[in-house]
Amino acid sequence: MGTSGYILRATVQRNTTSSNDAHGHPLEPTWGPHLTLDCWVYTGKKQNVIDGDKTTTVEVLKISWRDEDVTEADRITGITDRNSVSKYSDNYLIRNKSFRHDHFEAELWVAAS
Repeated sequence: MGTSGYILRATVQRNTTSSNDAHGHPLEPTWGPHLTLDCWVYTGKKQNVIDGDKTTTVEVLKISWRDEDVTEADRITGITDRNSVSKYSDNYLIRNKSFRHDHFEAELWVAAS
């Protein structure tokens, strides 16, 4: 995890839709509150994104947390410090979740609108 013991709080939402449409396709997600997660958020590796003749470098945002019910099907809708000051205020998908020694880690991807 990061070099700091500074704990942030992430608002986690879970999809409450569990049925399919008449053709068997999942219905559009209906997000509802799930939990507030004590976590560490930090930048991971840098990587290049190439689109035709354009190249940009992005930093991967990573999150670490201890033993909570969070899955890759959930999303994070905001991250604040202990004083409720917003640090990251977008909808993030949780990707590449893995267990590391005594905590979980995942990448945060900005969700498409």
